[in-house]
Amino acid sequence: MTWERFGYICRKANKTLNAEESVSDCISRIEGEPNSKLYGDRISFDSLCRKILNEVGKATDNTKAKKMLGVYSEIDLSQHLSEPMQFKRVTIYLAYVTFVFFLVSAIYQLKVAPSFLEAFETFEIPIPSHLLFYRDYWQYFVLAISALLTASLIIGFTLRGLFKFKQGRENGLVLRFLAFKGIRKSYLKIIEVLSFPVLSARGYSTSKDSEIITHLTEIENSGMSLAFEMQALIKAEVQSLLNRCERQMRFVSVLVAVIIVAAIFFFLVSAYSPIFVLGETV
Repeated sequence: MTWERFGYICRKANKTLNAEESVSDCISRIEGEPNSKLYGDRISFDSLCRKILNEVGKATDNTKAKKMLGVYSEIDLSQHLSEPMQFKRVTIYLAYVTFVFFLVSAIYQLKVAPSFLEAFETFEIPIPSHLLFYRDYWQYFVLAISALLTASLIIGFTLRGLFKFKQGRENGLVLRFLAFKGIRKSYLKIIEVLSFPVLSARGYSTSKDSEIITHLTEIENSGMSLAFEMQALIKAEVQSLLNRCERQMRFVSVLVAVIIVAAIFFFLVSAYSPIFVLGETV
C-alpha cells in the first residue's frame, strides 16, 4: 500500500501547492491529514518513496516541484511494484524447512543417538560405522547444512525484500555477491527510472549518462508523455526482475530440497543400522 499513499500525496500536492507554502510543508501537511491513512500505512523513513518525497520537498522553485509531482501523479506504481505473492510462499517454505531440520537434528542428537550408544555399551557390541561416524562428526554435518539453509533463507528474504524498495538494498552483500547476475542490474534500472524526475529537476548530468537517463531525457525533450514512458519502462524492468528472481528462488528451493533429502537419508542410515545390529544380537 506504500505506493498508493505515495501517489495520493503527489496528486494532492500537485493540485494544492501554492506560492505561500513551501513544497516540504505542503507534503508534510498532506501526509498529516487523516485522509492519507485511507491509502495505506505511513511511508517509512528508509523507503524509496520517502527519498523521492524528500528530494521533491527540497525544491525551492514551485514550478519545478509541480512538474515533478505531475509526473509522479500520472504513474500508477502500485500495480507494478507490489510484493509478489509467490515470493512470500517460497520464503515461508524455506523458513519451515529450516525449522524442521533443526528440530529433527536436535531430537536425534539428544534422544535417539544417545539411546543407541547406551544400548551398544550395555551389550558390549561394537558401534556400527554409520553411528560412529555420526557421533564423531555430527557437529560438522549439522553446521554445514545449517550454513547452507541459512544462506538460502537469507537469499530468499533478500529477494522478497527488494519489492519493498528500501534505500541501500542495492548495495547489500547478498545482492552484490550471492544473487544471480542481472538481478541487481534490473533493480538499479527501476530505481533510476523512478528517480528520473527528481534527477532531471536537479539538472542531473554526468560525463557518461546511463542508457535509462539518456533515453528519458530524450523523451522529456521530445514532448512525449514522460509519465507514460516511465510506467512502460518500469513494467518491463519489473517483469525482468521478477523472472530473474524466480529463477534464483527455484534454484534455492531445489537446493534446499536436495539438502533435506540427503540429511534425511543420513539420519535414516544412522538410525536403522543400529536397530538391525541390535535385532540380530537379541
